[in-house]
Amino acid sequence: MQHLLRAALLAALLGALGCHRDPTWTPVSGGPVASGYGAQNWPFDEADTGVLARDVVTASTSDVVADVFVFLAYGLMFSGAAFWVWSHRKRALMELAHDPRAPLADGPAVVVGTVEAPTGWDGAVVRIDIHQAGTEWQHKGAWHHAWKEQRRDVNARPFFLVRDDGARVLVEPDARVAVHDAHDAITRHDQTQRTRVCDIKPGERVHVSGVVAGAQAAMGYAGAYRQGHGTPVVRAPSVGRMVISAEAPGATSLARMRFHRNWAVALAAVFTFLCAAVMPEYLVLSATGQTEWATPTATDYWRTWHKPKNSSGYWVYHHAVQGAVARGAETLTVSDETGDGPSRCVEARQCARVPFVVSSVAPAYHQFGLAPHLTTGRVVLLVLFCLVLLIAYPASSVASRPWYLHAKVNDTGGGPLMTSRP
Repeated sequence: MQHLLRAALLAALLGALGCHRDPTWTPVSGGPVASGYGAQNWPFDEADTGVLARDVVTASTSDVVADVFVFLAYGLMFSGAAFWVWSHRKRALMELAHDPRAPLADGPAVVVGTVEAPTGWDGAVVRIDIHQAGTEWQHKGAWHHAWKEQRRDVNARPFFLVRDDGARVLVEPDARVAVHDAHDAITRHDQTQRTRVCDIKPGERVHVSGVVAGAQAAMGYAGAYRQGHGTPVVRAPSVGRMVISAEAPGATSLARMRFHRNWAVALAAVFTFLCAAVMPEYLVLSATGQTEWATPTATDYWRTWHKPKNSSGYWVYHHAVQGAVARGAETLTVSDETGDGPSRCVEARQCARVPFVVSSVAPAYHQFGLAPHLTTGRVVLLVLFCLVLLIAYPASSVASRPWYLHAKVNDTGGGPLMTSRP
């Protein structure tokens, strides 16, 4: 399988980047060059059929593809990844910097401590039951199954949180409470019904994010809690939900930060690859290229056999023009594939000058035409890479989230339902 993927990738790259052949130039000969055609009156428009090579798109299309599918798309994706890295890192540092022994203050806060059940209660203080229905199907001889959430029951009651300094804080969760903990406990009811359970039990160490009330009234002037002056209470915020997490502080944010950081590195690597391997000539000519009017010296002609699937095939004809550009005391030789129009114009001695875009710093980079352009294969490769990443990045970002960050808990796997967990 790996060999097939490598072969497919190599074929795609060869098709996009092209295979070169050794030209057989035929010097331009014939009668005198017709007047009236040259740098001041170039008779062709690159948008016309037969001016550029068959596998080349126009300069305007090349600019749109490069701007939209490379610079804009990768810029937005990389900026988004960098923002999420910064956001999750900031949240993780805030959680890690929190001192469990710091005095409580009224307002939004994170309270860390050990769960203590109310008097007379035995069992979980917060329990989330996720009821799932199972389906199975067969595809190409293999069985698959899926468990999809049908409903979710949240049972929560007030409990005490004993801080590291011995102070007791009353936590009053509501039905919208979010629990960050494993949901590995599964109860199977029958072949197509099961329940996943996530709960917070007495004795667990958790941190609760919410709004603290009554902290000031419960503290003395020296900052110590006074007996008989009430107990601080943590309630859900008016906007958002209370979060009770049994994970280590900052664990979720650090994991999300690493995920987006890896994607930022991958996006930068793909962007660098595309610039260095797929469109280097276009970028060099866009930055340093200038239009030079070369004197045509030779032409070339060849044909290739093209056979699409379910077709008998046909010959594809190619043309190329070679020219000389005077640069001071030196003469620069340039050549590139063209359409049949400019080639025939040169052979008929009707074009005294032909345009080439030549780099001012690296003359080896040059193209026929009035502006830099891309080949069709390179355009397809650039668009394909962009679309794949635009789909893969958001999809993997959603799929990699822990279960409590999903609106619904759905599980898939191989095999029939009877062999699925539990």
